Amino acid sequence: SNLALIRFRLLDCLEPPAKMPFHKGALIDLDWTLRDQLGNDVCLKPLVGKKNICLFVFPQVGTKKYDVLKNPADSVDISSKKIPKKAGKELVELFRNCYRMFREANTEVIGISVDPQEVLAEFAREHSVPFALLSDPKWEVVTRLRCRPTMGWAQRSIAYVVDLEGKIELSYESLSGRPKEFSMLVPNAIKTARELDATQPRPYSEDQNATKRRFGWLSL
Repeated sequence: SNLALIRFRLLDCLEPPAKMPFHKGALIDLDWTLRDQLGNDVCLKPLVGKKNICLFVFPQVGTKKYDVLKNPADSVDISSKKIPKKAGKELVELFRNCYRMFREANTEVIGISVDPQEVLAEFAREHSVPFALLSDPKWEVVTRLRCRPTMGWAQRSIAYVVDLEGKIELSYESLSGRPKEFSMLVPNAIKTARELDATQPRPYSEDQNATKRRFGWLSL
């Protein structure tokens, strides 16, 4: 409703600066570990210096079993009625459909949501997702990435394109989670990745089998 949207925007204006998304040029902390849809513990720090990273936080895609989750940051219960699961699905599919273009630009795509690992495993199988979907049910990394856990968070998404040095080259935030807001996100992310790849020296090429053992979802 219009009243709900007005309230949402007012709350957004009251956000303290510390919780605003990172801007271009900022160093991003990738020294954390989350579990992917395959059940593997994944840390992105080893990718720094080897591959650019397109990291995005997407709305929940959970099934009915996990419809109600609690945000520990502000004790707000988020029910399935407030979660636009279609938005999360469509955002992941946009990246899936363009994944090859990111790979060609030496960029790995990583998705994060607060869905449990079991939900992401089922979702990845059903929709043939070729990249890592990381589960952050405690909102720890999501909060560190400044995807703000306030009223209406489930409708927010954040995306960062990170270069070989760990610096952000593209920062994007969607406030509504509507697909039309994502329409330019993926093309801009691909453009940024290609520009980075064109100006960067080729990273050290380690043994591909060793890489695949470290990152089961990573295909070089």
